[in-house]
Amino acid sequence: MLLNQNTFIEKAKNIEKKRIALELHDNILNKLASTRFNLFTISKKTDIETINNALVLVEKIKDIEDEIRNISHNLSIDVFSQSNTFNALLESLIIEQTQLQTVKIHLEIDETLNWDTVSSKIKMNLYRIIQEVVHNINKHSQALKGTISIVKDDNNICMSIQDNGIGFNTAQNKPGIGLKNIQERVFNTNGKITIQSSASGTSIFIVFPM
Repeated sequence: MLLNQNTFIEKAKNIEKKRIALELHDNILNKLASTRFNLFTISKKTDIETINNALVLVEKIKDIEDEIRNISHNLSIDVFSQSNTFNALLESLIIEQTQLQTVKIHLEIDETLNWDTVSSKIKMNLYRIIQEVVHNINKHSQALKGTISIVKDDNNICMSIQDNGIGFNTAQNKPGIGLKNIQERVFNTNGKITIQSSASGTSIFIVFPM
């Protein structure tokens, strides 16, 4: 019994370590990278508008501090359990991730989708996936525009993320940690993911069972 209990505890620790690692990479690291990139961009200018934008970004550092505090107290999932806020969270994410970027991301959400009927686990993973993909589009794709579409189909939530960038090799043997984390988040929600990429852009299709 003691051996079984220790095994259970060790398994729980490993699950928690993996959760924290995902949160740090997909959320905190993305926000820090985005803030650093934007601050570097506006460091080349000294006009009033640029300075004001810099002050906004400095304020966002406080948000990052709050996120770290939430993770340390295992509260990050609470945000996704609140009612009638998830659309606003996604819209705010797109604005934040594309601020001062040349890539224009258009977000489309099925009006019939009631987020209150969707588990916090799915909402959290969907949010983190969008965060990671948009960050990658801004950083690597050289795209000018992208579209994120979320619809309800029977008992599934279907999401497509598309851009018109330069694409990447989906057959590479060792995908980056960002793509691996996306695939793991889909797996953890019993979902399915398909990635298509060419020199004319990338399309990611994900299905989450409700």
